[in-house]
Amino acid sequence: MCDMSKGKFFILLVITISLCLQSCNGFAQTLKEVTRKAVVQCSSLNEKLEAKEVVEMKVIKIVDGDTFDGLTKDFKQVRVRLAAFDAPEKGQPYGNNARQKLSELLFGKEVVVVMTGKEHYSRMIAKVYTKDSVDVVAEMLKSGMGWHFKRFDNNLLYHEMEEEARNAQVGLWHQDAHTPIAPWIWRKMSKEERDQYR
Repeated sequence: MCDMSKGKFFILLVITISLCLQSCNGFAQTLKEVTRKAVVQCSSLNEKLEAKEVVEMKVIKIVDGDTFDGLTKDFKQVRVRLAAFDAPEKGQPYGNNARQKLSELLFGKEVVVVMTGKEHYSRMIAKVYTKDSVDVVAEMLKSGMGWHFKRFDNNLLYHEMEEEARNAQVGLWHQDAHTPIAPWIWRKMSKEERDQYR
């Protein structure tokens, strides 16, 4: 949950009631799902308010399942890595699937990038949202296209989304797929070890 002042709590309450009125007719949607949407919107609001840098850009290249290149409004090209998420590497099972999913979500689209840090590769690490407020990491996790990077993030919703994808056996969690190997382990494996999974 967000760490909220009274004002932010009120915003969360309004969002929850609004979502209920919009989508709970006939009890078609559970309270859990409505609350999840409200918390995600609250988290997004907090991040945008507290972030050091918020940048709008157009996605011009998908590098892999968790990285893309964007072009800012002042025509600066920047490389962005999704915060809190790790996709399979190139050459790793489901690496191409994750890249394709990220492309479907982002390629050629305008996005809002909320910077959280920088990597040693000079990549911007950021939370990324589409213009219609879709949380890109949430979509990737729900599609079973990678791991919530718990080592660097403690978002309980992301953890829950990964668990639900595992339980539903979607994406790389499908029962017929190879036993998924986390990318941070894959990167340390020898070529001979990797070849056993290709």
